Amino acid sequence: MRKRTWVSVAVVSSGLLSAGPALAANVRAQRSVAGVRATLSQYDAALLAGNGKTGCALLTKKAQTQLAAANHASSCADVVTVTAAALKSDPKAAAELRGYASQVHVTLNGDSAIVPKLEESGHTTLTYTHGLWYLS
Repeated sequence: MRKRTWVSVAVVSSGLLSAGPALAANVRAQRSVAGVRATLSQYDAALLAGNGKTGCALLTKKAQTQLAAANHASSCADVVTVTAAALKSDPKAAAELRGYASQVHVTLNGDSAIVPKLEESGHTTLTYTHGLWYLS
């Protein structure tokens, strides 16, 4: 069941990265639904690729610590690595993750945004700080 725990923090790729990292970064700076989606897309792409450095950089420091603790891992990057391996062995879950960011309902409230978790109850919160969105 650990795989579902890891996937619960994953919120999916919408293809914004196909336009290039610079464009995605600029969109991520927008205090808008598009900015939230760009952040989710970048996180999901990093998660699917097993790129812990990039994925964890999109989380607040507190969220990185919480993610590692919730998954009994030594670091956020370790969770990303293990999650990527799990997603590679579950193409259906990977496909769901890829489509989530482009379809998820985003609720904005000033410098915070809320999105429902993928296939779980609850939500994921994002925070707009230092001119960018971060999963918190």
